[in-house]
Parts: sequence; structure tokens; C-alpha cells
Amino acid sequence: MHYYATTLRPYRITANAIAPTLVESDLMNRMAPKTTGLPLGRPGRADEIWPALRMIIETEYLAGQTIHIDAGRLSDEKTIQWDNRRSMGQHCI
Repeated sequence: MHYYATTLRPYRITANAIAPTLVESDLMNRMAPKTTGLPLGRPGRADEIWPALRMIIETEYLAGQTIHIDAGRLSDEKTIQWDNRRSMGQHCI
């Protein structure tokens, strides 16, 4: 994200991202994933993502940031270990 923010800065364009955890959707409901590993025990909802998107749209001074909307998932030590195993190609839910 920092690369895009730096590259687009001369054109007065800001670049930011939203990184939500699992969010309810029709596809997700059909797949019925296990939600026991999520901090709140449930996936997020679209209405919980919208405030962050609105902030990014309305804040001209914000650039090069990734907003994590994950109910504390990144701060959970067990989840971080799960992410490391997943990046090694193992499926661990």
C-alpha cells in the first residue's frame, strides 16, 4: 500500500486499503465455514465494514494505510500461529 500511496502522491491521489476478516455473504453461508476460531465467534457483517470505508473516503489526509477490521484477530497469538502455518501451505482451521 505504501508503494501506491508514494507513486500516486504527486497526482494528489491517496491509496488505502481495508483488510476485513471473514465477512458474511451468500457465498460464505453456502460454504458454512467454521467460525470457532474467530475472536467474536462469528464472521463480520457488511455494516461493520462500512464505517472504515467511509472514513477512508472522507479523510483526505489518510494515505498508505491498511485498516484491519478483524475483531482483534491479528492481536490473538493463536491466530498468528494459524496464519504462519497457513502461509506454509497447511490448512489449519
